[in-house]
Amino acid sequence: MSANEQVFNVTKIVAHSSFNRLTYFNDIALIKLSRPATINQYVDLANLAAAAANCSVPQPWFPSTSCYVLGWGRISNASSNYSDSLKQVASSYYPQVLCNIFTLSDSAKYGGLFVQNCEKRICGGVHAVAGQDSCEGDSGGPLVCRHSDNQYYVHGILSFGTVPCGQGLPAVFTKVAEMRTWITTNMTP
Repeated sequence: MSANEQVFNVTKIVAHSSFNRLTYFNDIALIKLSRPATINQYVDLANLAAAAANCSVPQPWFPSTSCYVLGWGRISNASSNYSDSLKQVASSYYPQVLCNIFTLSDSAKYGGLFVQNCEKRICGGVHAVAGQDSCEGDSGGPLVCRHSDNQYYVHGILSFGTVPCGQGLPAVFTKVAEMRTWITTNMTP
């Protein structure tokens, strides 16, 4: 363990009571740590994205240099090993119409899952760049984007992606902005 790492015990896990294991709808959970993290140059807070008025409002398309997917998942399809350090890949955040097109047109690559409810899901990832992707073990990791205020905002929580990973198609994320009420209601001091 390096001097920059912090280790915690988990004292509580709160999973969404309406999580659907077949569709991955409401794929979100909260964990309570045994103690507060020490904020420093290696550990910092990220804001939660604000909710959009409705699905007809065009979602922002952030350039790939502004957003990142983070996780400890597999670093290749050829390996069954998971990363022992946090990895990140530059990512894009796709408008809802593209998310629907990607997942419907290639639904077999997504294990038959697709995005049909824009209130709860978004797509993000590295489209058309095979090999740069989230992978097995990254689920639960964030899609964070830096906004014009130079702050990072969590827009998504990785739910599912293509099988195998690295096919140049975006992953599907639980949309944090639409889960803010659930998050606030289920946070405990």
